[in-house]
Amino acid sequence: MKASEIEKIVKTIRRTIGKKYGFRQRDYINWKIKDGYFFELFTTYVIDTKLCVKPLFMDDLYWKIIYPHKETKHPDSLRGTGILCHLSEKIWEERFPEDLEKGFSAERFEPIMEDVYRKAEMEIEAFLQQYPSPDLFGKFLSDNQVECDLSNVLILINDGKFEEAAQFAKGRIGNRRGCINSWLMPDGTEKEEFEFILEYCLKKIEEG
Repeated sequence: MKASEIEKIVKTIRRTIGKKYGFRQRDYINWKIKDGYFFELFTTYVIDTKLCVKPLFMDDLYWKIIYPHKETKHPDSLRGTGILCHLSEKIWEERFPEDLEKGFSAERFEPIMEDVYRKAEMEIEAFLQQYPSPDLFGKFLSDNQVECDLSNVLILINDGKFEEAAQFAKGRIGNRRGCINSWLMPDGTEKEEFEFILEYCLKKIEEG
């Protein structure tokens, strides 16, 4: 079976089973929003799948900082497939059987995907029991020793700690530590996300 044929079957099965568990689908992700969090299953062909999470406030804040003059409303699916996708953190993953592609069939893949969604639901419930509020996402990062500069500075901003966030951003500018995205400005220069963040924080500090 051709890879394109397998991919088509995989997407159909992911969508069908995902609906049973309240997941929606866009391209390579299946996602749901629950209790202020965005949960997504990122599935790579018939290789593996991973469950990621992030608070909705991080997406909304990042968009406001980078695009201050643009409407903040956007399709929720773009939280997982667009400019906002890099803000998620992994909480669980599973590899598919190594011979799955060679011996692929819909009948074989369906119970595998059913098991994936079942486990994902268990992981989501366990996560929400431990971190029921998006304001606890910083604790999740700390508990799991996740070092993500961007997530940490956005959490500081969300908590209103603009001076601390500004110092944090200054420390990342120049060496590009923690920088994922940069933009080409009208004058031909590049501007990285931590420069946008620093400007936002300084403005907030000035406003009092």
